[in-house]
Amino acid sequence: MPERYYESIVGEEQWVAVLDGEIVAVLSIFWPENFVHSLYVLPGQQGRGIGTTLLDAVCREAHGNCELKCDRANRAAIAFYRRKGWREVGEGIADTGPWARLRR
Repeated sequence: MPERYYESIVGEEQWVAVLDGEIVAVLSIFWPENFVHSLYVLPGQQGRGIGTTLLDAVCREAHGNCELKCDRANRAAIAFYRRKGWREVGEGIADTGPWARLRR
């Protein structure tokens, strides 16, 4: 993985989903804020409940609500989070465009 990714996860805990010995999903959480920094599921594994399982497990461990940011351009991800009970609580604009802050 690129060094830039490793720099972006300093202080975060990584959760992984493994299927047949292969990492198929990664979730990064910053516990002091219960902030889900990233969730990646391999394209061929999406739609199988893997992301949901990781999110549910992390949120069960959290003390309080979990939050995350999602680029508005990623409509599939926004729809996924909304279906899973996440609600919009803020918004902003980054170099990559507008984003929504979601809470569960």
